[in-house]
Amino acid sequence: MPATPDITAEYVAHLYSTRKSLRTVTVYLAGINNHHREAGMKSPTSHDIVIRALLGYRRLAPPGADIRQPVTLETMRYLKDAIRSSGMSHYEQSLHWVTFTFMYFGFLRIGEVTCPSTNRYDPRRTLMSADVQDHGSQILLHLKVTKTDPTGQGHSVALTATDRSVCPVQAYRKYLAHAQFMPTARARPCLIHQDGRYLTRRSVEACLHRLLEGHPDQLRINTHSFRIGAATTAARNNVPDRVIQRAG
Repeated sequence: MPATPDITAEYVAHLYSTRKSLRTVTVYLAGINNHHREAGMKSPTSHDIVIRALLGYRRLAPPGADIRQPVTLETMRYLKDAIRSSGMSHYEQSLHWVTFTFMYFGFLRIGEVTCPSTNRYDPRRTLMSADVQDHGSQILLHLKVTKTDPTGQGHSVALTATDRSVCPVQAYRKYLAHAQFMPTARARPCLIHQDGRYLTRRSVEACLHRLLEGHPDQLRINTHSFRIGAATTAARNNVPDRVIQRAG
């Protein structure tokens, strides 16, 4: 501090190597600019070399280009193996695995299964323990509010057992076996860390990134890739478009 124009331009190049969108890069540079101005220092973002770097970024990364890769069943198996060898406790392993299976098989957005912070949740929006019901061959998730249903009427999502290694029903039951407090704590969020912290978007994203280290698509897979993968798999299995669209 302060950052030099050369270092800032190199940072832009680094962001390009990680496939960040132009919009994200612009936000990051705005943050750097604001931080310098608040400290009473000249911002490096106005330097010609940084401006040229950003113009080059704009040419190489067309607005709206989506480089995200869908999560496939093969990816899910990779993640399951990575979780097992991650060094996490059995509880944390089961927590993240059930989260991944919920998002994949339920076409869910990350915000539909997580809390806004580790110590705060909104019972009107958060997936609670009482919102998950085990019916034997399938479990039902009741989502109170979704992006396509802002009225709050909500709807239920059925996750059917696959009887294979990648199975949402088995994943949920294994999680419950470790989270012994969950069956009686009906008024608490469904997905909670071992130390009592609520599961958040940030913790899921960080865990996913660590688990994908060494994977060829590490930089192209994020939490939304589960929804993309679910829709792709459904389409390949000849699921009608209207059913896929209704799922989200």
